[in-house]
Amino acid sequence: MEEAILSHAIRDTHFRIRHFLREQGGMGLQPDLTWVEVLVLSTIFDHQDKMITAKDIASETKLSKASVSQTLGLLIAKNMIEVKVYRKDRRAKEIIIKEMGKSWISNFREAFDEFALSIEQGIPKEEKEITLKTLQKLRENCLLLTKEHSKGGKE
Repeated sequence: MEEAILSHAIRDTHFRIRHFLREQGGMGLQPDLTWVEVLVLSTIFDHQDKMITAKDIASETKLSKASVSQTLGLLIAKNMIEVKVYRKDRRAKEIIIKEMGKSWISNFREAFDEFALSIEQGIPKEEKEITLKTLQKLRENCLLLTKEHSKGGKE
């Protein structure tokens, strides 16, 4: 099926990027974090100017609440974040990124940006724009399929 060629190319590219990054040992950053830990820490970093809860992280990342909870425990153990009872609502727990977490995610993003620039070398601007539009359409299609699937599962 010719239409599946694009999907296979995306999966293969994803595999090769992940393989490269694994070989780089977390891009040389210590401590080593899993991709889920990076995703959660990055989400916390992006919301450090306002209160964020585990529920917010699960909603934004599309991770299960159990995965977020487990990941938060790992990030606490690695001294990246702390969790405090929110003073305005004692039932809520506020997640705060610590200096070590801020430093780690900033260094990771810098290293990843350098990596991304290096793999984009030789690709003309016009081809990058077409690729970005195509990937945006793929993401939109994924969202539509997810919504259709969840509607079908509830009936």
